[in-house]
Amino acid sequence: MSAIIDIIVPVFGMVMVGWLIGRSKLLTPEGLRGFTAVTFYVLFPALLFRSMAKVRLETLEPQVLLAFFSGVAVLYGVLMAIGRMQGLRLGDRAMFALSGSFSNGVGIGIPFISYGFGEQGLVPLLMIISVHSLILLTFTCFLMEMDGAGGRRGNVLKRLGGAALSMLKHPVIPAIFAGLLWGEISAHTSLATPAVLDRILQAFAAAAPPCGLIMVGASLAHVGLKGHW
Repeated sequence: MSAIIDIIVPVFGMVMVGWLIGRSKLLTPEGLRGFTAVTFYVLFPALLFRSMAKVRLETLEPQVLLAFFSGVAVLYGVLMAIGRMQGLRLGDRAMFALSGSFSNGVGIGIPFISYGFGEQGLVPLLMIISVHSLILLTFTCFLMEMDGAGGRRGNVLKRLGGAALSMLKHPVIPAIFAGLLWGEISAHTSLATPAVLDRILQAFAAAAPPCGLIMVGASLAHVGLKGHW
């Protein structure tokens, strides 16, 4: 129990700090957008690249993906059925299912796992993150396009490919695969990350979890419940 408290309290404590900062005048909406961009385009990619660069391909466990996405598929299907019982259209059912099954693996997941299990614990999570958005968002976009097309298949595949490509442009996913590739290159050659560069990446990586949690809290401070219930 104490171990759980030692992880949960710091995580949600930093979210609360972010919420208080967001409610104050220290961080404007424009400042939050800049802070979010730095966190997602600099800090998290450094953490992901550095973590995956230490991983060898033969040590990865595909069973992790099977276990995770089996549960996600069941939940997605149940929510789609609930949406159908509520009379929602296909596109609305897809968005409803996505909202209930899509996890915040980066902003919340990475801090939780890194504080609880360290860098070694991040590897299974990063495997999931690498294909999480690509699978769920692309599939949901496909269903929405099918609904919007009214049964016409003309541009569905083209738009589906565009949706998948947009997921690959997210800064998190390229950092994971780049780190994995660099790790394989380093393992089979004499190349290595320069010590100075690695220290910079290490500093960015250390800042990523707390900044991510503060970003989540500050974002919540700018989202009111009025009009959403």
